[in-house]
Amino acid sequence: MSISLPVPGDTVVTTYNELRDELSAYLNRSDLTSQFAGWIFKVEAEMNRRFAQSPVLPMHVVTPLTLATEYVDLPLSLIKIDELDVPDYWSIDFVDSRNIAALKDRNADAALPPRYYTQIGSKIRLCPAPQTSFTANLIYFEKIPQLNEISQTNWVIQDHSDAYLFGVLAYARTFEDDPATRDFCLSTFDAMLDSILSSYPTQTDNTPLRSDIGLLNRTCFA
Repeated sequence: MSISLPVPGDTVVTTYNELRDELSAYLNRSDLTSQFAGWIFKVEAEMNRRFAQSPVLPMHVVTPLTLATEYVDLPLSLIKIDELDVPDYWSIDFVDSRNIAALKDRNADAALPPRYYTQIGSKIRLCPAPQTSFTANLIYFEKIPQLNEISQTNWVIQDHSDAYLFGVLAYARTFEDDPATRDFCLSTFDAMLDSILSSYPTQTDNTPLRSDIGLLNRTCFA
């Protein structure tokens, strides 16, 4: 059996409100509007699960992070740390949580920032623990910024709005007990996520390697 979806028009969708309008036009049911926010949230959750193992370029961000205690809270949006860098000093090297205790007893210069970190849940543990405050650049991959009435746009809806559309339509057709169209929307949504993952090729680093201990010990996420 062939599956077809109505095409309301050539609307450009780049915001939360425009997505809601487009969904209403596809479904032609005003009684489902109250469900959209929940379905959009679930679609974003699925996108985050798919992209967590292979984050793409738009998810790569930087933010200042204050290092003033041994344990420091990480941003709630964080998926994976790429680098922790203290300007004018050095990049702080990652070590396994089982090894950081062995480094803790090393003499620390109170005037210098930490040399090592490990991630423990939603925090990082620094070694040596800072004796004063430093501002680091936390370079990391973040979750997809949530769409809602206040936060109207993000990189996915700007460049890949069809993924949102078919992801939400799959939930809508499940709600309507329309398994054939639901499966079509799910397979289309899945293919679009694969397409997004292949749309941002990894850049090649042509810098010659150095036999520097810090660099050899660093974990780098591509």
